[in-house]
Amino acid sequence: MKFDRTTRFATGIATAIVALALVPPCVMAGAPAEPNDAEDLLYFAKDRLIILRMHVRVDGKSFEAIWDEYVDGVLKDLDKDGDGTLSNQEQLQLPKRNEFLQAGLIVRTSGSTNRPTPADRNRDGKVTRKELGEYFRGMGLQPFSTRLSNPQSNRNVRTVNGRRQQAQGAELFGHLDTNDDGKLSVDEFKLAMKSLHKSDLDDDETISLAELQPLQNPYLALRASGQSNQTQRPSFTTLSAVGSARQLVSQLLTRYDTATVAGADGKAAKDGNLSRKELGFEQESFQPFDADENGTLDFDEMMQFVRRPSPAVEFIVRLGKREPNEKRVGIVSSAKELQAGIRATTGGLVTVILGETQIEIGVNQQWYQGNQEATYKARFAAADTDNNAYLEKKEVERNGFFRNTFALMDRDGDGKVFEEEVLAFAKRISAAASSGTVLNVSNAGRNLFEILDLNRDRRLGRRELTAAVERMELWDADGDKHVAESELPTHFRLTLGRTQVGGVGVIRASPNGVSYPTTSAASNGGRPLWFQKMDRNQDGDISRREFVGPRKKFEALDKNNDDLIDLGEAALAK
Repeated sequence: MKFDRTTRFATGIATAIVALALVPPCVMAGAPAEPNDAEDLLYFAKDRLIILRMHVRVDGKSFEAIWDEYVDGVLKDLDKDGDGTLSNQEQLQLPKRNEFLQAGLIVRTSGSTNRPTPADRNRDGKVTRKELGEYFRGMGLQPFSTRLSNPQSNRNVRTVNGRRQQAQGAELFGHLDTNDDGKLSVDEFKLAMKSLHKSDLDDDETISLAELQPLQNPYLALRASGQSNQTQRPSFTTLSAVGSARQLVSQLLTRYDTATVAGADGKAAKDGNLSRKELGFEQESFQPFDADENGTLDFDEMMQFVRRPSPAVEFIVRLGKREPNEKRVGIVSSAKELQAGIRATTGGLVTVILGETQIEIGVNQQWYQGNQEATYKARFAAADTDNNAYLEKKEVERNGFFRNTFALMDRDGDGKVFEEEVLAFAKRISAAASSGTVLNVSNAGRNLFEILDLNRDRRLGRRELTAAVERMELWDADGDKHVAESELPTHFRLTLGRTQVGGVGVIRASPNGVSYPTTSAASNGGRPLWFQKMDRNQDGDISRREFVGPRKKFEALDKNNDDLIDLGEAALAK
């Protein structure tokens, strides 16, 4: 069956979508030039499947090209005889999966078994370029990986108009609702920093979850949530993570096949087909796949669909370097019949509104690698307590970093680790980390705190509270210029970035087992030294209070007059 690429299966969701706006011209972006920069993200809505196609560019190249460059680089470095393959001796220097894991590099792909793959798969004594790529993929070092997380707490909730709302979000709502009318206005959002000032116990101009609920231990709820979330089916997956078209069709049947027939034992059983209604398709989207025109898609017909799915929305994400006129996130196309609101909002985000669900797409630039050589040198010097220019096992017994990585750094097995071995290790790990692109899919549920916490650092800063003024328009379902708790959407955030290694830009594990990029001083790559020192609360901005200098100088640096100096404005300082 031939699939018409212009047909958009998503026409079926038109009747269930709140139409807030057409795609504004300023959000549109040019069509992607490279064929291998796309990754399809599947959103399993309650009553239909929605596909979002991501075109991901890294420094102007596709994410696949960046990963290919890494594999090519490893082959070139280890291929001492220049024959284009790795001999048995040359293979001994290949990075090991355990090396990446112990170094803090997150390489696990959602849905992947991560079973180690031998480098020389056909055992002919040589590793080809193809085998080398399969070796890295087999250990979990993928060009594109996905991390999924669910709402932060399922136990600590209250009910609002028959709908569950997490307590920390309700607590924040109450603080902001200064007139106690059960709604938040634009003015109340504008005064958010002032309203929350009394909760800022450490006076750092941010409001943490602990400060919002000072008498509650948030880690207890988070641990409980981590246990309960393990049984929940994820709302998102990528085609590459599913593993095969057959597996995906099986998942679709499990989720959406509701029609029943009489089984052999006389009991009702699912019919094993998907109708247009079950999929949420319009007739023109459904018909191209219904080869026998019986009104349902059987397994084989569904296989044809999932092999060449038609996205509801295509967007492009640019990581790293880009042209001045290029947006970090832009919409490439969306189905004409798709009556969805798509908005470009503060901070380079794009928001897609699908009824009571909102999907926010953004970039985390803090995931980018900085120069780690200086950091590793400093760590080596601090660990070398006897100043003999090398480390021994007994010397690092109380040093968690070197204790866990000593054997990996000691490649010649002489029981000593010299500085050049440490730097070689850092280079291997950094190169591997830089090769990968990560999509973090976080589900904030209907928790106002989680929805406002754009950088996922478990606290709210001035910039995030200011951005809420613009974002609240997306939540005002009845158009009364106010947001009630019952209007808060189920909120998903898709954040794309690059993987990082432990030590600089470390990806740390939170109490519920979900990983978030740190915003600590450790991830200050690219920030001027004066910016790092003034940014005392490490929120990525310098406020008037933090700025050490004349008021006129602050105002000169604050180009957009938002009372904050961001990294872009700091870069313009002379």
